Amino acid sequence: MRLLIFNLKTDADDDVLGFTTDWINGLAVHCERVFVITMTCGKIAVAGNVEVLSVGKERGYSELRRAFEFYRLLSNLLRRERIDTCFAHMMPLFAVMGWPLLRIYRVPIVLWYAHSHVSWMVRLATGLVDRVVTSTRSGFPLPISKLSIIGQGIDVARFRPAETETVLSDRFVLLTVGRISPVKRLELLIDAISSLPKRHSDGRQIVVRFVGNPLTSRDVAYLAMLRRRVESAGVADRVEFSSACSFTQIDHTYREADLFVNSSDTDSVDKTVLEAMSTGLPVVTSNAAFADIFDREYAALCQVPKDDVLALADRLQRLIEMPEDERHALGDALRATVRRDHSLEALCSRIIKVLGDC
Repeated sequence: MRLLIFNLKTDADDDVLGFTTDWINGLAVHCERVFVITMTCGKIAVAGNVEVLSVGKERGYSELRRAFEFYRLLSNLLRRERIDTCFAHMMPLFAVMGWPLLRIYRVPIVLWYAHSHVSWMVRLATGLVDRVVTSTRSGFPLPISKLSIIGQGIDVARFRPAETETVLSDRFVLLTVGRISPVKRLELLIDAISSLPKRHSDGRQIVVRFVGNPLTSRDVAYLAMLRRRVESAGVADRVEFSSACSFTQIDHTYREADLFVNSSDTDSVDKTVLEAMSTGLPVVTSNAAFADIFDREYAALCQVPKDDVLALADRLQRLIEMPEDERHALGDALRATVRRDHSLEALCSRIIKVLGDC
């Protein structure tokens, strides 16, 4: 297979979209050649049979210039190379823009989309492409016959528990990773920790660590509000805000934590939860999409209702005070779920099958 991929950002170090490099390399294993047309380009760390072409957002090109570059790159590529199929990863815009040329060259398009928000662009792309794939039932809310649910893709070799037993630190760390944004509902965790004991029964201080950056001016204002909330709740010594780290380093951050918390309100699968599970961390989430992911015996323990601070605090307390061996066993079971249903290797095989069936 000679595959064309439309990608939003191809940067192995990016804290949010760095995983797409892993996906590209995972798909490249199954392909003779892979060509990536990306909106933005950063650190390139791809296999030898992959060529990355950027429309130039990282160079400051205007929208008009980027549109010109897209058509220049795509038309040149179609003239000089045989392309069998196209995979548009969270890029309905490129799927719509590229559809006329790809149709002329009889190149089918498969769109990956996994988010609860469906814009008019997504609706248009859905009507044009040959197939749509998503991670879970909640990842694509439109009822269409061309949809396939194929799971997520986590590199379980990268996101793994520590290979040697670590020395017990003097802190019990509740971790959350991702963009600092109102939709993440991070204030719920601040309110929850204010009602928890300051120390674990073994004497460790219970702390919350937020790892991520604000992106928009609204996010910056939200971060300022969170800092004020921390001060007013009197938990400044138990909450820390850390800047986002590169995707190539984030697995170490998971391994430094004891419990992962996700109070997001997106209702679409947050990959950070799966990454934490793969690292062997127990998790607590209010994200409804995980009802399709957790095995039944762990759902009641790992999932809480939305916007319910009391339920969140109660669940955190229960997991914090859970015997160490039981908490490790829970983490092992959650990792097994990811290995079984959401490994990168299995996902890439499923994507290739869908592409090959078009």
